Amino acid sequence: MKICYVHEEYPEETNFGGIATYQKRLAENMAMIGHTVYVIARSLEKDSSTVENGVHIIRIFRPLNANTLDDYIDYRKKVCFTIEDLEKEESIDIIETPDWGAETIFYLKKQNRKIPVVVKLHTPLCVWQEYNKSGLSSEVNNAMLEWEKYCIENAEKVISCSQLLINKIITQHQIKLTNVEVVPNLADFNNFYLKEPFHQSTNVLYCGSIEERKGVLVLAEAINIILENETTKHLNFWFIGKDTFRNNRAISTIEYIKSIVKSKYHAHLKFFYQMPHEQLNDYMNKSCIGIVPSQFDNLPYVALEEISTRLPILISNNTGFSELMQEQCPEIFFKHDNIEELAHKIIQLYNNSEKSKIAEKCYKIVHDVFSNERIVTKMIEVYKEAQDEFRNR
Repeated sequence: MKICYVHEEYPEETNFGGIATYQKRLAENMAMIGHTVYVIARSLEKDSSTVENGVHIIRIFRPLNANTLDDYIDYRKKVCFTIEDLEKEESIDIIETPDWGAETIFYLKKQNRKIPVVVKLHTPLCVWQEYNKSGLSSEVNNAMLEWEKYCIENAEKVISCSQLLINKIITQHQIKLTNVEVVPNLADFNNFYLKEPFHQSTNVLYCGSIEERKGVLVLAEAINIILENETTKHLNFWFIGKDTFRNNRAISTIEYIKSIVKSKYHAHLKFFYQMPHEQLNDYMNKSCIGIVPSQFDNLPYVALEEISTRLPILISNNTGFSELMQEQCPEIFFKHDNIEELAHKIIQLYNNSEKSKIAEKCYKIVHDVFSNERIVTKMIEVYKEAQDEFRNR
């Protein structure tokens, strides 16, 4: 099968977040088992075409910080032209693209397109902006909402990591979803693994964008309670991720965290900002607990990565992990906006002599549900169903 993945995020040049991680893992796994794989992504410097780990990467240059509607339209038209070139030259069988960014909008609107499209729900703007300020101009923001809705409703197949996101899109945002099903992300057991000894530090780790939607302000409030407790007063809190202004005060979220955490505890905070993905395994192994406090999240990759290292973890109940793991591992979940419960859970888990067994139980679930072989096989089934749907249209 000839597969084309379309989104601006693709490592290493545009390694922005979870979508980049997903695209790279899936693309390389598909290439590894013999499929021909193309990726259309953004370039920060110039147009280029390379092959990395068996994946043909076509990069389109457009200034990253442009924020006018004309700029957004121009980049998406370039994406459409690039797909059309592949359509003529390579007989592409399927396109997969995220909801976020709606980069295939002009290709999907073509009357005579020849390639079926699968849209992967990560977290579309309509959901994302419930919890964050987008930073987009109103003109771009409105266009993006319209484009993402069109792409979701007109793709041959829609997939989501969680039923949670599907339900939210249908009920809260009145987006029609047909031919939709849940397919989890692939875990990465090669680059994320346990080193010895088992997580014997005093570092509590948050990893992800430093923004309100990710729950870092709730965590900041909980830190004051945790450091007042005699058994956990020595804990340190590590934050790894890009600082943003995505919060209700439109200021640096790191500075917002510092304003919440009492000044006498600031020595217990450490901010590493964004770091290369390959370094994260070491920091996860140097931690004793991982926290995923998202106010809403589909299926955050960092939780998969931390569980793969057998790091004891606490996860917000307002994520897709709740539907996959809450029945078997209820002790790792907390109500997403409950500061006291989060603080209590961290104190309890840190003092739990059985936390390595809890971590191992989580690992076994992830190893089964998110295995590369299982997910890749399911994705091929989805692509074939999309082809059938396209032919029937």
